[in-house]
Amino acid sequence: MASFFSITEKPSPKQYGQGLLSDPVHRSESESGACLTRTRSTAVPRTRDIFYTAVSESSKQTIEDWEENTIGYGGESFNWTDPNRNDRRQYVAKLAGPISYQLHPQNPSRWQVKFTLILLAESSSSSSLSSSSLSSSSSSFSSSSSSSSLSSSSSFSSSSAGA
Repeated sequence: MASFFSITEKPSPKQYGQGLLSDPVHRSESESGACLTRTRSTAVPRTRDIFYTAVSESSKQTIEDWEENTIGYGGESFNWTDPNRNDRRQYVAKLAGPISYQLHPQNPSRWQVKFTLILLAESSSSSSLSSSSLSSSSSSFSSSSSSSSLSSSSSFSSSSAGA
């Protein structure tokens, strides 16, 4: 899996944003006009808005190369460490859309770079442990389900033999 680009500039903590990719609540209006709500049954990915205020031309080239050649304009996911959290949590992320590049209004030799990340999953050593425990539990599930299917087929054949 690809890694996030590395440049000397840091994102602006003042412009940092967090949110949800979509509204997790389904809202509808009843005939009487009351608003009915219920939660959706699917998980809603979280987002992070990232803004670099004054990026050099060489750093901009690094970001553009990463965007085009490493992640295919957002088609591939990558590992990303949240720089604004004290615990430096790591995620598997994707771009929500194209990266925006604009010249800095007061310094035309610098760029403002803005993009939104979609956090797909948290990546840590605990997630690898849970995936190994999932595979062991799924193998025990398949062995128990195969034995139950054997017992149900034997009960079916004995009942059909008596008929």
